[in-house]
Amino acid sequence: MYVGALLLCVTGVCWAWVGVVVSHASRGNLDIGLIQLTGAALSIVISIAVLAFMRKLSVESVDVPGNLPSYWISPQNTVSSVYRSLFVALGTLASWFAVNTATGAIRRIKISSAGIKVTLLFAVSMLSVGLLNTYLFNYRGMDLLAQAGVGSIGMPIAVGVCVCGFFLYSLLFLRERLGKLQTFGLLAGVTGVVTICL
Repeated sequence: MYVGALLLCVTGVCWAWVGVVVSHASRGNLDIGLIQLTGAALSIVISIAVLAFMRKLSVESVDVPGNLPSYWISPQNTVSSVYRSLFVALGTLASWFAVNTATGAIRRIKISSAGIKVTLLFAVSMLSVGLLNTYLFNYRGMDLLAQAGVGSIGMPIAVGVCVCGFFLYSLLFLRERLGKLQTFGLLAGVTGVVTICL
């Protein structure tokens, strides 16, 4: 149980890093959606490559650490974290195209050669931490907590650490001032997370 909680704390730190990348991208007036799209596309390619490599080595039955039991089938069956990461990326990609097509924003996208390089840089920054998290920490931590019968506290732990981590980043690196409203918001959020876990 404690190992699972620790892994979910690492997940929260990884999510905070994604927030840091998005923060820097928005300050540079970069297209956040395009960065997410690029990251999702790269994630799909990498996940398919990993699955192909596992199949070539005939180790498809050996999951990358980080499996969640399926509650719709027998508890012995698990879904590889690589497959889960692939499906999340496919969902992100499909959602991006659906929203931007429906709003017409997809026709207004313009990318320069310099913009492609910066977009790739930010996308890889998010992707490297994101895949490391989903392959090794997130699903594994949720699995361990589920086995201990406390799976419901997984996401609150990760979200709480993420919020606190980004809050500290804002204070220490962005030098943002801490007002009464911000302090109340942080305390309310942490209190909510703790309450959910009780």
